[in-house]
Amino acid sequence: MRISASVEVSNRLLPSLNMGNRRPEKSYLSIGYLPGQKEKVFILHQTIRNGHGIKYKVNDNIGGLFVKFIVEGKATLRFKEPPVDLIIKGEPKPLSNFLQVLKQFMDKKVPLKVLQLSNLAGASSKVDSKPSVKLVLKQKKEFPVFPRTLETLQINEAMMKKFDCRILRLQKLKVLNLADNCLEDIPNEIDLLPALEELHLAKNKIGEKSKFTWLCSQSLRLSLIHLDLRENCISFIPQEICRLKNLKNLLLDKNNLRHLPNGLGLLSKLKKLSVSNNRLEWMPGSCQFLRLNSVDVSKNNWKDSCSGGNRLRVVLNLVDIAAVAVLKHRIEFSEELIPRTLVCYLENAGYCSCGIPVFPSRPNKFAPLDRFLYAAERVFVFEEEPIIGFSTCFQHPT
Repeated sequence: MRISASVEVSNRLLPSLNMGNRRPEKSYLSIGYLPGQKEKVFILHQTIRNGHGIKYKVNDNIGGLFVKFIVEGKATLRFKEPPVDLIIKGEPKPLSNFLQVLKQFMDKKVPLKVLQLSNLAGASSKVDSKPSVKLVLKQKKEFPVFPRTLETLQINEAMMKKFDCRILRLQKLKVLNLADNCLEDIPNEIDLLPALEELHLAKNKIGEKSKFTWLCSQSLRLSLIHLDLRENCISFIPQEICRLKNLKNLLLDKNNLRHLPNGLGLLSKLKKLSVSNNRLEWMPGSCQFLRLNSVDVSKNNWKDSCSGGNRLRVVLNLVDIAAVAVLKHRIEFSEELIPRTLVCYLENAGYCSCGIPVFPSRPNKFAPLDRFLYAAERVFVFEEEPIIGFSTCFQHPT
């Protein structure tokens, strides 16, 4: 029987000599026998540096077996001679099976020929040094120490209620899939994942308590490409989502959304938008700027495209005039340059059908959405006709 794990060899005599132990290494542990010596069982420890490995005798040589944290994939195996401890970290299930075989041999309750012992003479001398880049888990008790080399982490159906902060140490993580759990919020510290490209959060409870402040993460603005928030009881999406400038796929199906952020159409790289099975009354006027390849807007509560009415003309104040000029001329703005309240005000602008930003932003004119879905390859529209809402600018008659 053979398992892969991280193993630290701790010599119990070294502290008395004022010497330290070696760091943990990726290793193979095998339990078995040598040809012609089936009654004598050994544990073979192989590393990248020592492919032939070191053999430790098992017969009457086990000084202790510490398995208190076996559910976390941690155990310690103590030998009498030589005076060393093998501190093991690995996948909980394989490690548990390995130690179970060892314990069965020590207790002599199972015939030797029944045990899953290896012929150590035929053990490969090569230890795979390729780092782990993908990990898939389905039960919380299986959670190991996450390898720092992970690029894909998938934890589904584990009944997670809180975000595991150990995930924040994975600097190379590109895909994080936490779908089908019980998460209520995502920590703002997700900003510590600089390479995150895909965030899958479907079938959680994020809409019940989350304020979505984690969307303000500077790292997500630059890296995130795919965001899945389906089936989360979400009743609103904040304007901050419009800051994810590299976002290509946005999935918001089966929530309780009545409106989408006015600046949604400013996501210039967005190619897939799915907002089916919500309570949307209209799409924001900025959607006229989108160039989508796939859009699903079925099963919503669309207003009548003929509804709406004249809007009373008001005298624009200086803030409105300045805001229109900033957006019209595409002047860059951020919280580092202007107060946050002004950033939010600019992001909440409505848009006229001619493309001019308008304040106040609530739409007063509606038109069929399909007239503005340029270059769409797949448009799924069922039951009622979806509409887009515009705020008429003062260059056009009301």
